Amino acid sequence: MKIKSVVRIKSFTSFTLSIKFFLLLTTYHLPLTTAVYAELKFSNIPILEIKQNSQISVNLLPYIYNTAKDKKLDIEFSKIKDVDCIYRSDALLIKPKESFFGLTYFNINIKNQDNETASADIIVKVKQKSETVVTYKPDSAVSDVFIAGEFNGWNPKTTRMIRNDNGIYSVHIDIPSGKYQYKFVVDGNWFADPQNPNTVPDGFGGKNSILTVGGGGKDLEIIPYSKQRGQLMFDCSKEITKCLATVDNKICLPKIQQNKIKLASEQMFGSEQMFGGLRVVACDKDGNFSNEFYLSDNSWRDGVIYFVFIDRFNNGDKTNDNPVSETSVSELANYLGGDFQGVIDKINEGYFKKLGINIIWLSPTIDNPEIAYREDNPPNKKYTGYHGYWPKDFYKVEEHFGTSEKLKELVETAHKNNIKVILDGVFNHAIIENEIYKKNPQWFGTLELPDGRKNIRLFDEYPLTTWFDSFNPTYDFEKNPDAQNYIIENALWWIKEFDIDGFRLDAVKHVPHSFWKALRTKIRGEVEIPQNKKFYMVGETISSREKIMEFVSPEELDGQFDFPLYWALRDVFAWETQGFQRLEGELKQSQKIYKNGLMSAFVGNHDFARFSTLADGDIKPGQNDKDEKIVAEIDKPDTYKKLKLAFTFILTNPGVPTIYYGDEIGLAGCGDPDNRRLMKFDITYSEKDVLDWVSALIKIRQENPALRYGINKTVQVSNDFYAFKNVWFDNEVLVVLNRSDENVSKRLHLDGNWLNLFTGKKRKLENIEIPPKCALIFRKIL
Repeated sequence: MKIKSVVRIKSFTSFTLSIKFFLLLTTYHLPLTTAVYAELKFSNIPILEIKQNSQISVNLLPYIYNTAKDKKLDIEFSKIKDVDCIYRSDALLIKPKESFFGLTYFNINIKNQDNETASADIIVKVKQKSETVVTYKPDSAVSDVFIAGEFNGWNPKTTRMIRNDNGIYSVHIDIPSGKYQYKFVVDGNWFADPQNPNTVPDGFGGKNSILTVGGGGKDLEIIPYSKQRGQLMFDCSKEITKCLATVDNKICLPKIQQNKIKLASEQMFGSEQMFGGLRVVACDKDGNFSNEFYLSDNSWRDGVIYFVFIDRFNNGDKTNDNPVSETSVSELANYLGGDFQGVIDKINEGYFKKLGINIIWLSPTIDNPEIAYREDNPPNKKYTGYHGYWPKDFYKVEEHFGTSEKLKELVETAHKNNIKVILDGVFNHAIIENEIYKKNPQWFGTLELPDGRKNIRLFDEYPLTTWFDSFNPTYDFEKNPDAQNYIIENALWWIKEFDIDGFRLDAVKHVPHSFWKALRTKIRGEVEIPQNKKFYMVGETISSREKIMEFVSPEELDGQFDFPLYWALRDVFAWETQGFQRLEGELKQSQKIYKNGLMSAFVGNHDFARFSTLADGDIKPGQNDKDEKIVAEIDKPDTYKKLKLAFTFILTNPGVPTIYYGDEIGLAGCGDPDNRRLMKFDITYSEKDVLDWVSALIKIRQENPALRYGINKTVQVSNDFYAFKNVWFDNEVLVVLNRSDENVSKRLHLDGNWLNLFTGKKRKLENIEIPPKCALIFRKIL
């Protein structure tokens, strides 16, 4: 059997697929339907990264589509020059030649038991080995010294510092270039590095030290600036010595002319479709690598997610209103009436369409207990399962929200309105009422520890088995493969039964990698390949970027929520305790570490106090957001301006931005459950102003691919002023933010004519004046 691809083009006739056509498809979303008859082929192999004098193991199976009954593969390598390759037990072992660093590639050929063959070229980045040393000299005798920071998820027990004969403690840290906040943890006490004058406020009245790795020199960047005359053209920020690209996993060698990279269409395309996408990377003579440019037809990159907290969004069917009858449960900790019908009604009314939403994330729809539980930790309040995160029956829909048929109707209605639906996957824990827990308690971690403590929220000591509460048993998947298989089969049931498009995954870092890999493999084999669609998985990991990225790969998740960026966004826009320099630095770190992951920025989340409440000053940095003495109401006009600025930032940068219900109108609220108030649809003038602004931003985002795929470039940044542009070939968009309370005039030194995307007026941009607490967006006119 030969590999055959069929491309059906509805909008063009007599058109040969060239580089120009492909870019039209990805830019304007013309329908591309592919029927694949091949039994064996590669998909979307990423650029691999290895450190000098080390070895990596790559599982090949996630990158191979093989429908042969016997999955055994024959492997051959060719074009090997700078690395050694071995294939063993489905794993590809790669080791660089001694002293080599820089860019290289090799070819891999596979054959299955049906004699189908496939070939791919794989790019490898070999990084020079380097380490950063941090030291600490105490004034008196100490027992334990650790370093905690953004590079290890602020874990106070992960990175121990070692004492030498001179009484100096040190640690070698191998992390990418960039800036990282950190503190020392000495005998349990946290404090900034006394020898490092470079600090920033920690948000709790103290300071974090700043560790700069890589000397802070100019990064090597490749910027896509033109797709004219059948060529893709890239600008380089400095001189490069080598550039490699793969198209559909086939190598092509771009032309390098001074600081330009050129890829010609006839050089790149040998087949009718680009199944593996386009990847480009460059390096300089010192072995510094550029950003990785990646182009594919993954429609999830065009998404804006709206998080519907079902019980709090809209009550469309009062017959299922049945709150738990316990006087000790507060109103906000009980069911308030939101349901599937309420979501359906808002879809049909056009609420999401007007806002520009094309992905709805539903809070958990799984059946929860009918009684309330008291939390173990202070303030020991009682809660019901209104939120959906206490699974009781894995194969039943929560009756407070509606029936299985009504959930199916919701998904069908969304699809008819070109809206995708993702469900909240709770795969870390259950509730003690769950029959699976009662029948198979050995599938779960132990609540009582040998030392007499309860294994509750010991996230650092027992990250994979700790319970969130005494009534929330956590699976021990590593010791119980049967539990893993059961939950994965249940996940597939929800996908197939309700025709959903993706999962938002709860508590990702508390579930082992083996689970996420097995889930992805099952979904690929039973959903993605048979249905020829991309199933999206986005996770929640409240940690450092390195920990977040640990779970993002073709083997596991597509992306995660960018909590480190959220913390900066909160400091810069809501509290204004730090300047735009912090935000710019955090954005650059996200882009560097996440690479091509589909990461989600947000201004609000159901686990934190509402942005508008922080911005209004009701909750200060370091203050307990669950303090019942706080009354969260918006009474400062500037609060809405701050919110608009924050939304401008997340909706004008690549990724899959997420809107927590109610943030689009500035809904107030302290910590859980006050941040989960009923949604308002009868809104004030100020709330409507924010709603209209967000809608306009999403429309601008949809019309400009630079805001969805582009490379971010800082034009100018200071404490209260930030101008950046995103560039995507011939689409260049400038965003200007003024956080101050005064008019600001700046000289930007930008050539050409620019179109104001809010007013439609054209102008030059050598100089710009921007009103207080305002944002402007321009597109360059070619």
